[in-house]
Amino acid sequence: YNMQSFRHTAIAGTTLANNFCEDKSHRIWIATSNAGLLLFNPSSNNFTSSSYQAWNPQSVHYASDIYQVIADIDDNIWIAADRGISYFNSSDNIIKNYFKNSPDKQFPDALVTSFLKNSNGEIWTTTYGGGIAVCDSNLQIIHTYVSGNSNMLPKVAGNEFWSLAEDASGNIWIGGQSGTLSIYNPHTKKFTNTSPSVFNNKTIRIMRTDA
Repeated sequence: YNMQSFRHTAIAGTTLANNFCEDKSHRIWIATSNAGLLLFNPSSNNFTSSSYQAWNPQSVHYASDIYQVIADIDDNIWIAADRGISYFNSSDNIIKNYFKNSPDKQFPDALVTSFLKNSNGEIWTTTYGGGIAVCDSNLQIIHTYVSGNSNMLPKVAGNEFWSLAEDASGNIWIGGQSGTLSIYNPHTKKFTNTSPSVFNNKTIRIMRTDA
């Protein structure tokens, strides 16, 4: 493999790359803290940046942190940030924002840390402080799950969940604070909870299914 490294410029201050994904054009979208949403085009070897613009409803909305970015099967880009979710429609180049404190209560009033569009078309979102919300394709809430209540999610400090993945059987894996791992079975509608020692009580920030 031919490896190439990139570093932020001094003028950019401290930048943390939180997550990335590749779209069908082989461009790399990068979610960051303090540098907005970056897009790397390998054909030109250049980066472009999308930053929050208060006057522009079509800009990605965040305060400082973008936690996750994914490309769905239709090559649309979903962005999870500290002010909610942004959705970039690749067919018409339009960004739509869903705010965490919106009056229509589209999802919990909490920082969105990750999301997953599962095989049934549901959108699962984890949050920092608001548990888990399951939404339809319009981001209207279908279910909410809060730690430590009767829905069998584990008691997690602060209701802080960070990562999601779906396995080949349709089970949803949820990574939480302090090394907690939950697996939701959509057939039984129950959670199996564990805290594997390998995580050493550390937050599970990212999960991926392999090939």
